[in-house]
Amino acid sequence: MSFDSIAQPWAAANNNTQNRLRIKANDFFFFMHHPTSWIAREIGTGKKKKWIWLPKLNKFIEKPGVNNIRGQVGATDSSLARTQFQDQGFTILHPSKHDYMRIYPAIKGKYHTTKFFTLENLAGEIIFKEKTEELETWLCSLISGGTLEPPHEHIMKRIMHKQQELINMHVNKSHLPLQKGQLSEAETLLQGMQAATDGIMKEGKAYYER
Repeated sequence: MSFDSIAQPWAAANNNTQNRLRIKANDFFFFMHHPTSWIAREIGTGKKKKWIWLPKLNKFIEKPGVNNIRGQVGATDSSLARTQFQDQGFTILHPSKHDYMRIYPAIKGKYHTTKFFTLENLAGEIIFKEKTEELETWLCSLISGGTLEPPHEHIMKRIMHKQQELINMHVNKSHLPLQKGQLSEAETLLQGMQAATDGIMKEGKAYYER
């Protein structure tokens, strides 16, 4: 049984509490991104398959008394905290402007998650299944649409340098079966990082269009 029918977007009206998830409520959150935080992944299928740098997002939880968040549960004020993070270079991705949040009625309140998960009831247990392709498409749209800038060349090279250092640390253990497999994966990732870097340096934001 899927719970998609009771999911509500950000700032949703109250749902019928009789139709709710059998899990405890959690706190409201929003995503934010720092320009130094990226991860290389291979996305797409067939001829559209390619390596790309995707933004790694931080989840900021709005909980009174934490990280300079004022107010009470259900009536929080995170404006000061958001300003402080912006001063540190973070871009705030509030769900009021970026449609990623889904809210479910839950035990003692609301359960906040993203639209990139399908929630299903399996014999009384809530199963979360990630919509990976939909998430990757959304992350790409943040760059192609101008919300975030593509990763800076310096940052991409720095991450690749750390990956090369990791490979160098384990190269002498490549005779061990487990280490050999891990080394091969690390080298493949480094090659992917370079391919993603070349694509972005050549095409810029257009490289993220899908």
